[in-house]
Amino acid sequence: MGNEEKRMNEKTAILNVRMLGDFSITYDGRQVSFGKNTTTKAMKLLQILIYYGEQGIARENLLNALYVREELADAANNLRVTAHRLKKMIIDAGLPEYDYIVIKKGVYRWNAPVPTIVDARKFQELYEEAQNCADTKQKEELLKQVCNMYRGEFLPEISGDEWVLLESVQYKKLYSNALKELCDGLIEKCDYEEALLFCEPACRLYPFDEWQSIKIECFLVPGHTWGHMVYLIDDRYLFTGDTIWFGADGGYSFISALAESNKLAVKSLAELEQKLRTRGLRPVILTGHTGWTDDLYFAFAHRDKLCSPFKKKVHDPSAPYDAYDESDDTEENAKRGFLPPVQKI
Repeated sequence: MGNEEKRMNEKTAILNVRMLGDFSITYDGRQVSFGKNTTTKAMKLLQILIYYGEQGIARENLLNALYVREELADAANNLRVTAHRLKKMIIDAGLPEYDYIVIKKGVYRWNAPVPTIVDARKFQELYEEAQNCADTKQKEELLKQVCNMYRGEFLPEISGDEWVLLESVQYKKLYSNALKELCDGLIEKCDYEEALLFCEPACRLYPFDEWQSIKIECFLVPGHTWGHMVYLIDDRYLFTGDTIWFGADGGYSFISALAESNKLAVKSLAELEQKLRTRGLRPVILTGHTGWTDDLYFAFAHRDKLCSPFKKKVHDPSAPYDAYDESDDTEENAKRGFLPPVQKI
C-alpha cells in the first residue's frame, strides 16, 4: 500500500471501541489485538484514556485509578514507564503511528488520528436523547437502540477496579430505566411479544434483579378439549396436562375415551413436537397424570397413536401417578420429595 493510499484510509477509518459486556477495538473494520492479557497496567491505561477521550483525566485521578495505595510511592515513575510501553504496544498492534497520549497541564488525553467511537459513551448519549425526545414514536425507537446497545457490564474483566465499578453501576441504572420505560410503553400498546424480546436478554444478564420476568408461552393443542392448552415456561418446562400419556414404551395421545376429537388430538400432538424441534428446544415435559421426562424421543414415541384403555392397556409401572391405578396417589407420597423421571423400560 502506497503512502498516499495509506493516508486516504486513515482519513476514512474509524476506531470502534466496545466496553459494554467486553473490551475490544476494531480499526478500519478489523479486530485490533493487544495480546491475551487485557488486565495489564498498560491495557488499563489504554482503556482509561480512550474512555475519557478529549475531555481527559487529571494526573492524580489517573494515578488513583491505576495504582493501589502501596504502589503510589513510586506511581509517577511507574506511570511514565507504563505510558511508554503503551505507545509501543499501540503501534505493534497495527494502528497508525501517532502521538496517542497528550499531556497538558497535568491532564492526560487520548489523541488518535481517526475518530474514536466508544459504545458506552454512545449508549449514554442515546439515553439522554431519548429522555429529551417529545415525539412518542421516535422516543420508542431511541429506547430500543439504547437497550440493544447494552451487552453487559462495563469493562467486566476489570470490574473490581473502583472507577470501573462506579461507572458500571451508572450504566446498569440507565439500562434498567430505559428497559422499564420501553416495556411499559409496549405493554400499554398490548405489544407483548416485542416487550418479551427486550426482556429476554435482560433476564439473562441479571437473573436475580427485581424486575426479572418469567417467560410463559401458551400453545393451543385442541383435541382432549376444544380449547386445550399447554404451557412452556422459560423454554425449559412444558406442562402438557391431558395432552400426552406416558406408557412404558413412550408417549401416546391422551386417553381416547376422554377426547372431544381423537383425530384433532393426534394432529395437535404432532404439531407440538414439530414446534419444539423447529426451535431446537428440549424441555422437561410434565404430564398431568403419568409423570415427567426430559427425553423428547420418548415423549413423542407414539404421537400418531391413541391411548385406548378399552383396547390395549398402556401402562407404565415406573410412573409416579397412573390413571389406571391411583392407589399410590396419596398426600403422603406427594410430600416425599422430587418425582423420578419416566424412562423407557
